[in-house]
Amino acid sequence: MRHQISLREREPYPQEAEALARRPGDDPAIDIAMKWWHELSTERSFGFGAGPIPASKIDALCDRHRLDRDAAEYLKAALMYVDNRQMAASAAKRKTS
Repeated sequence: MRHQISLREREPYPQEAEALARRPGDDPAIDIAMKWWHELSTERSFGFGAGPIPASKIDALCDRHRLDRDAAEYLKAALMYVDNRQMAASAAKRKTS
């Protein structure tokens, strides 16, 4: 994940920095999940603001990578959790600025 952040040439979001600080070691599964979360972030709809990553796009990614049903459901839940937390943090930041 550290490599992914440096490729994007930005400072990590507070949640990412906190996760990096807590993480005991490199976990390839987490690195892949975060890579896919960043990839899927481009699939958001925009209206009055950025919407969540559509579940259908997560399903399509899981199908494309041929994940079995259990792995796909776990990844979907994890990505939606991270995405919802990030959206809540962004909304809170907008309210205070």
